[in-house]
Amino acid sequence: MAPQRRLVRKVVGYVVRNGKLLVFTHDDVPIEVAGVQVPAGTVEPGHERHYFQLDVVEEEAPERWAAGEAVPSDGGAPQRWTCWWTPLEHAHVLSAGFGAKLAQIAW
Repeated sequence: MAPQRRLVRKVVGYVVRNGKLLVFTHDDVPIEVAGVQVPAGTVEPGHERHYFQLDVVEEEAPERWAAGEAVPSDGGAPQRWTCWWTPLEHAHVLSAGFGAKLAQIAW
């Protein structure tokens, strides 16, 4: 018997700058487990997955930086990420269905 799929309700943000997409990896979780992701978050029950394209307001932005949550909203352990801009043509590496709407990005 195949495992039952679990619906994860998320809002997903495609942040685009100069033909590149904002992505990140978890510093404390192997890439084989968490993969390459885009900013996303859990939404309240009764909603499905929603995708938004966002543009960067500031012209200057680092190419790579560290980020995280010292006190996550779910009460879990602190989270650390490495963020960077990847060319949109390389965005096929996204995990967990995060690339589902990439073809609709206006760049």
